[in-house]
Amino acid sequence: MPRCIILYHYYYPDNVVSARHFTDFAESLSSKGWDVQVFTSSYYCRKAGTIFPHNEVHHEVHIRRFSHPVLPQSKNIGRLLNSFFLSVKWFFALLLMRTDVVIFGTDPQFSFYMIPLLIFFRPQLPIVIWGFDLYPEAIFADGIRVSKIVKKMLQWWAGISYRCCGLLVDIGSCMRSRFSAYHPHAKYETIVPWALKESIRVELPPDSTIRHELFGNAELGLLYSGTIGKAHQFKEFVLLARELRRRNTSIAFCFAGQGNSYHELQKMITSEDYNIRFAGFIDEVLLPLRLAAADMHLISLRYGWEGIVVPSKFFGSLAAGRPLLYCGTPDSCIAKWIKEEHIGFIIDMDTIELTADRLETLSHNRSQIIQMQEHALLFYNQHFSKEMQWVKWDKILRDYIKRSS
Repeated sequence: MPRCIILYHYYYPDNVVSARHFTDFAESLSSKGWDVQVFTSSYYCRKAGTIFPHNEVHHEVHIRRFSHPVLPQSKNIGRLLNSFFLSVKWFFALLLMRTDVVIFGTDPQFSFYMIPLLIFFRPQLPIVIWGFDLYPEAIFADGIRVSKIVKKMLQWWAGISYRCCGLLVDIGSCMRSRFSAYHPHAKYETIVPWALKESIRVELPPDSTIRHELFGNAELGLLYSGTIGKAHQFKEFVLLARELRRRNTSIAFCFAGQGNSYHELQKMITSEDYNIRFAGFIDEVLLPLRLAAADMHLISLRYGWEGIVVPSKFFGSLAAGRPLLYCGTPDSCIAKWIKEEHIGFIIDMDTIELTADRLETLSHNRSQIIQMQEHALLFYNQHFSKEMQWVKWDKILRDYIKRSS
């Protein structure tokens, strides 16, 4: 039975999306014959409280939870110090653990910086990184000011860390380009963050009560569901909604979620924007009904963030059988998939009127909406399903261990 250790900041019973992905990941490996141990934090991501016990077996996965100072994750210094203390504890624990491979997630930020020191003491230890979001790139994209010397040092040590790995797993070609800029010697693989809820068919008709709460009596409803943070942009969506309002169309927008930019978005909306609504997070049990209540989903990625993060809601939307209206750089993987597979539209400042034309036409053609929804779901099930990603993980890890032995 091969052994692996997975390091990630958040894990069961935390229900933040990335924690759910890593919980699925660990349990899938366990079901395929791996002895899996997870190193994680003993604190929740978005709520106060300590998670007990510190050692637990859940669904055949051994969980070790490590404590650290409870500093606010919303502050840069808090995140850095939490990461430092957690990484130090993980480092010393890894020195004594028997395992065939260690898999690093990219949260807490900079935790992978321990890899060169780990390899110094355990030079034959196979190391994998699965990139969800990349540091220090996210710091630079966020506009946080650092001196040139600090920037060079962060990049230099990141490069050393990547070159100590034998396998780098990205979630798209843009992230792979970010990895390759460091000239690592590792093998590359792509494995995407699957949807937490999957469907085998488009659910019709949607729940009428939930749809009315989100969109009123609009013929076409567009939903943004999830975190609204610094990596997202919304100005184009607001301008599009105003253009559609000017045309007196029966099309409504709803933004449902929370995050650093949620209130900033709310401040952009005036009393005249009657076709733009807001809703908070919803219980996970009801989330599939909310996702299905929309005709299309909104997704955005701020320019300069391509390859640093890939919004996991992209995969969740497709798995719900919903095409996408995407606002972001045209060079991203999301834009590429949308254009090549015809699973939605792309909007920028130059295409607001063109997009309004398309949506206005779509609002009068229910059969075309259903056709787009069915195609989106088919594309997801053919390329991104959970089982496909889990089988790939099992295969590439076993192959990596054989090459390293």
